[in-house]
Amino acid sequence: MQVVILAGGRGKRMRPMTDTTPKTLLCVNGTPFARLQLQLLKEGGASSVLYLLGYRGQQVHDYVVQAGHELRLAISTLVSPDRGTGAALMTAHHLGLLHREFVLTYGDSYLTNTSPWTAIDFLHRFAPTPIAMSLWHGADNGMMAMRREVVDNLDCADLNDFLGRVDHYDYPVSHKWQEIGSPEGLRELELDLRCL
Repeated sequence: MQVVILAGGRGKRMRPMTDTTPKTLLCVNGTPFARLQLQLLKEGGASSVLYLLGYRGQQVHDYVVQAGHELRLAISTLVSPDRGTGAALMTAHHLGLLHREFVLTYGDSYLTNTSPWTAIDFLHRFAPTPIAMSLWHGADNGMMAMRREVVDNLDCADLNDFLGRVDHYDYPVSHKWQEIGSPEGLRELELDLRCL
């Protein structure tokens, strides 16, 4: 199963750390976040991961390809100019990089409350719907399964704008996802992982 990770942003809320290190490579308790995320995705059923990169893309590429090799996970990357999440997804589609069905998540999301298999399962159960999105108390929870053909209708640079206009099935999750997109989120994840 393919997981597509949107990891092209500059991580402005995490400055000054992201001035030299892309957000997905920030360390969580001494381990780059991307490695923790890849381990979790592999445990959840991922067999291949496509990173859509922008800011410091070569730095991320170098790290995740090596981490994927160590984890026995097929990793590919696409580095493109920062034109938005929707534009990155459209470029990947036009280059033939997307599988027929794939799971989409973000490069700063740590999702212990759902897995790629769960997202794909909901997509299959509600077949007419091209997207199955995890929700926590009515808000996007950071993971969705998509059919490739839905990207044909993507008409804007911002994926969230598009998602607000297309039919999707929302499935509930039991607790909120964690993220490293803010200093508070990074601290919370570090504390939670220390308790495991």
